Amino acid sequence: MSKAENGYAWMVRLSTLGCNTYDPKERIVETWAGGQALRGLWEASSCVVGDRLFTVDPGRSLGHLIIVFDLKKQVWRPVKLKGKDSSSALVVAIIVPIIVVVLLFIAGYCFLSKRAKRTYEIAPTFNHGDDITTIDSLQLDYRTIQAATNYYSEDNKIGQGGFGEVYKGIFSNGTKVAVKRLSKSSKKGDTEFKNEVLVVAKLQHRNLVRLLGFSLEGEERILVYEYVPYFLFDPAKRGHLDWNQRYNIIEGGARGILYLHQNSKLTIIHRDLKASNVLLDENMNPKIADFGMARIFGLDQTQENTSRIVGTYGYLSPEYAMCGQFSMKSDVYSFGVLVLEIISGRKNNSFHEMDDSNDLVTYAWKLWNYGTALDLVDPIIADNYKKSEMF
Repeated sequence: MSKAENGYAWMVRLSTLGCNTYDPKERIVETWAGGQALRGLWEASSCVVGDRLFTVDPGRSLGHLIIVFDLKKQVWRPVKLKGKDSSSALVVAIIVPIIVVVLLFIAGYCFLSKRAKRTYEIAPTFNHGDDITTIDSLQLDYRTIQAATNYYSEDNKIGQGGFGEVYKGIFSNGTKVAVKRLSKSSKKGDTEFKNEVLVVAKLQHRNLVRLLGFSLEGEERILVYEYVPYFLFDPAKRGHLDWNQRYNIIEGGARGILYLHQNSKLTIIHRDLKASNVLLDENMNPKIADFGMARIFGLDQTQENTSRIVGTYGYLSPEYAMCGQFSMKSDVYSFGVLVLEIISGRKNNSFHEMDDSNDLVTYAWKLWNYGTALDLVDPIIADNYKKSEMF
């Protein structure tokens, strides 16, 4: 046993009668014999001599430590702590703590890795309506979203636009979601982004796609919505939409817009109503999606002007497209174009006629003036629509 001091080690030297502690100058500084404890360098120390072995228990001052030596073979002498003569005890005292620290580091890393893995393997739970009070209640783990989309696999991509890309995701509990990965060129700051998320998440209506949460990870801005499987002009469903279903879609869309404009706690102008932003669930119920361009009006505000025109050509009201003025009426105009698309079964942005009608609105207006408005009706529903509901 040794204790370092002034570059030397205090050594315990063994003998047949007991054990002595020497300083570097060979002076005895403490003696133990026959199990009798004497006070010296180490407080409450003791030495028990047996036939071949003895045990030293340093006591509280050094912590509990039992050392056993063979009396017939072992003799210790003072040793310097430098160079080739360094004590093996000192080497052990240095190496052992290092090994312990490394093992603790490895154990900690394994624990945190397993904990992180559990974090993104467990499906999140979602708040609803008035339960949403803070932005933290909406934030989701980024790795959970990555895993749900199979790391944004192209096979899971279901949409793309100027805002970014949309992927289908499935959490470990089977919950399906739509994951919108916003473009990294977005100019919105984190605070502005979070505020908009909180506002949209509070919009609860059966004809609005529900926002479930979001994630911010570096430059990544992720929005997670409920998954709605069908589009208004889905090729697989178009032929199955009879007049009653189309009428219900129009009615549901109108309810959703009325909620945004008048029945929610806020007055919200969508500004991007179009066919691709109206989704259909399994029962063909409509849900308005994509509030990325929406604006919130003040309590008594009726309109606003902007120099930055956003939206989709063909759905923009004239005053908005030409003067940058938008209001509830802007959404109503866009919804009117959408109604014409639903009735005719034709997309506004792919409309071409021989009579110089450049868009669906112009064509419908000409038919109205000619008294042949019913020519606009989709032939698929020509035999089952009600004229009283059409006009």
